[in-house]
Amino acid sequence: MITIYSREGCAYCHQTEQYITKMGGTYRVIDTTNDSVLGNEVAKAALSVNVPVVTIANSPAEFNQDNFYVGWNINKLKKFLGV
Repeated sequence: MITIYSREGCAYCHQTEQYITKMGGTYRVIDTTNDSVLGNEVAKAALSVNVPVVTIANSPAEFNQDNFYVGWNINKLKKFLGV
């Protein structure tokens, strides 16, 4: 399953959700707006403070170059969706 780490007001987060839905995929959203500990953990693992962080890993500790990306990346998203 795809996980989207998000924050309030994130347009690319919403765009990612819409695309996954359109393609028939499943996802979960984890909002880090009010969770600074998790937000810092995700930022450290992703080497970026930007969102969305989109992943197929089970947790930020498992991030590697093949299982997450930051921002809007249609090619990686398609890969995660298997299309």
